[in-house]
Amino acid sequence: MVGLHRGDGCAPRCAVSCGSNLNLPWLFVVATSAGLSAVGVWHIVAGDQTERLFAQPRLVRPVGALLLAAAVPCVLWRGVYFDIMAVVFGASGVMRLLTPTWNIRLQKGLYPRWVHGWIMLAGGAVSWLLYRWLGT
Repeated sequence: MVGLHRGDGCAPRCAVSCGSNLNLPWLFVVATSAGLSAVGVWHIVAGDQTERLFAQPRLVRPVGALLLAAAVPCVLWRGVYFDIMAVVFGASGVMRLLTPTWNIRLQKGLYPRWVHGWIMLAGGAVSWLLYRWLGT
């Protein structure tokens, strides 16, 4: 059985039936930072392929849904870091989910795909550093 409780007064922790504490917020930060960095590298290395794939609204919408889903735990966990990430994930997710064509045109007009990759790579690093600096 899995239950949520306040561990040391910071972020909620998940108590697994074996008695160990699994710090879900920390795992979320690691997954977010690693995921942003990995996708950023993919945008840099395979920019042309990424451009072809994400020029299609039917592929941009699921990314929006994923980003909105990532905002949910941020809203539940709270704290300055999670509040910032909830706004970033939420705004980016809504834009991609509800207006994918506009999002595609906006990104193409602002900068090339490889620049978006560097932004995401930097976002992964900043996400990790922000969590380390702010705590929660």
